[in-house]
Amino acid sequence: AWDLTILRGFAEGVARHQTKQLSLESLLVSPSEMLRTGAERAREVLDRVMARKMYASPDATIRKSAIEALALVPEDKGIEPLLALTRSPTPTEDSLTALGVLRSLGKEALLLQLLDHWSEMQPAVQSAAIPLLLERPTTTKRLLEKMAAGSVSPALVGIDRREILLA
Repeated sequence: AWDLTILRGFAEGVARHQTKQLSLESLLVSPSEMLRTGAERAREVLDRVMARKMYASPDATIRKSAIEALALVPEDKGIEPLLALTRSPTPTEDSLTALGVLRSLGKEALLLQLLDHWSEMQPAVQSAAIPLLLERPTTTKRLLEKMAAGSVSPALVGIDRREILLA
């Protein structure tokens, strides 16, 4: 998992640099001479993550790091794999990691997409998604609509949350 740590280090460095002209993708495509060797290695790792080779590893630690690395790839390439990882037959632990990454991205539209594939998610993943969906008014409304339609079980919402929703 050290190679994923290198990739994460590059991404954090880019974030600290705080410039719109620099992205992880652009850094890895055209690194400075000083960063060339590390950037080439990070680019290879990023390519393997995007090719879905790393999160198929039998090692749970490598899978977790690779799934978390999907947050670092360009949005047009990383989102669909993250959403797919929330669905069966993905191991529950990996689905929960993907759900955590989706939460960290903070994009409401992504959370709404979870509801579009609700029946494909394992019960443990559905339960973990409920608090996430209840954090925002738009996703809460859509969740309640799905419950009213019968496609989401109201039993997944704990009694404490139900009391808040009914208030």
